[in-house]
Amino acid sequence: KDKQKLTERLISANADMNQRIRELNTLSKVGKSVTSLVGLDELLPRIVQAAVEITESEAGSLYLLQGESLVCRAIKLYNESQIRPANQGSNDSFALRVIQLGQPVVLDPAAMEQHRQTNPQLPMAVLVTPLSIGDRVIGALGVSNQTKPKPFERQDGAMMNALSDYAAIAIENATNFAELARLKEHEVNKMRRSLRNYIPPNLLDQMLSGSPVEMDTVRT
Repeated sequence: KDKQKLTERLISANADMNQRIRELNTLSKVGKSVTSLVGLDELLPRIVQAAVEITESEAGSLYLLQGESLVCRAIKLYNESQIRPANQGSNDSFALRVIQLGQPVVLDPAAMEQHRQTNPQLPMAVLVTPLSIGDRVIGALGVSNQTKPKPFERQDGAMMNALSDYAAIAIENATNFAELARLKEHEVNKMRRSLRNYIPPNLLDQMLSGSPVEMDTVRT
């Protein structure tokens, strides 16, 4: 009997280990995928997709602070299969709480029951993690279960925290990339305006694009 219990525990431990390995492999792939993207419109839905997949949740959303406002930038509803970009102001209380505290919020079905008494449209379980760069919180990433009373486990929280770290860095990089592109475009347009009276338009475009300029073209 003791041998049978030991065997069962070993089988269970091995199954848990294999599950953790699969989760870590998934997270590694997600991290590489997310950090390789530079466009926010493509990046933000990909982050939500990853969050929903690694937690096996029904819904997900990503919020960013834009000035003093909280804006939902990507969302997957529980009754929709597609994750879509968004740009809508939000007053989501869980996301606001996470951003204010800088700490994750995890609410199981028992904890959510109190909230659902005043608002039955709320999900049955919620997990929200901050998107942080150092000590600066730039937003929140959340997942939820709307129709199934499945709580989020500690491992779900650990995976979401790790994903949020990847995501925050990727969002910061994409934001900086977009700002550099904007500044470059501004400078190019400024130079074009100042030189267009002295250099032929086709030659000016070549010079500003970084393309090699043939001397014959300059002489003409």
